Amino acid sequence: MVVVLLLLMMMVMMMIMLLLLIMMIIRRVVMIEAMIMMLNMIVMIILIAAAADDDADAAEGYDDDDDDDDDDDDDDDDDDDDDDDDDDDDDDDDDDDDDDDDDDANDANGINLWCCL
Repeated sequence: MVVVLLLLMMMVMMMIMLLLLIMMIIRRVVMIEAMIMMLNMIVMIILIAAAADDDADAAEGYDDDDDDDDDDDDDDDDDDDDDDDDDDDDDDDDDDDDDDDDDDANDANGINLWCCL
């Protein structure tokens, strides 16, 4: 929903920027306003990219605090044998590989978003 609103705002700003550029060609008066609009466009693009990434993470159920919870569990397991801890570390490495794949999927979603524009 946030992404849709940001896209609509960006489209409106693009129309305004085009009008300002046309006026700038006709009369060289609104140069500063056109530059301000271009800066606003850059900010909007950054916001859209950030919102799209957050929406993709939310759709996957991704939580930044998961790593912190795993560290707390490891502290509780210090009394166990070292062999068990080594096995847990191997499992964590496998999970990290899965997270990398998810990041690649998010990058692909971002590319698709920009292709639609």
